[in-house]
Amino acid sequence: MLNLVELVSDPASVLAGVRRLTKPGGVVLVKTPNVESLDARVRRHRDWGLPRALHWVLFAPETFRSVAEHAGFVVDRLSLTQGGRFWAVGIMSVLERRGLVRRKPGQAMVRRRLYGPLAAGFAAFDLVRARLGGRTSQMFVELRCRSDGNL
Repeated sequence: MLNLVELVSDPASVLAGVRRLTKPGGVVLVKTPNVESLDARVRRHRDWGLPRALHWVLFAPETFRSVAEHAGFVVDRLSLTQGGRFWAVGIMSVLERRGLVRRKPGQAMVRRRLYGPLAAGFAAFDLVRARLGGRTSQMFVELRCRSDGNL
């Protein structure tokens, strides 16, 4: 479930459904934005990554852990990882608004020449921050289905 759980209106129900389809001891991988990241705090109300209108629910690590456990999973590992694309899209939106870069109508930001270098640079920035204990843009979570079969 890579960048999916935040796009549904009821993530708890979706996780519970995935739990029912997963054998005891089975593993589910989830990647989702981290609402407690530096870029989320700086750009929360404007230009934080992809269009937030598409995102129903955004999680902090602790809230995601709680929802996953309530759905019947054990969180084996929750790690913070880079979100260079969130930074890149946010920075490009600012530059566009200020008239410093232009985009053809309907052209995706990822098709811009500036996107790749920005995404790579901020991915490196986030990875270094993660090593230093910083809260980065994305969470990567390994969920294991309880082996006792109990919810």
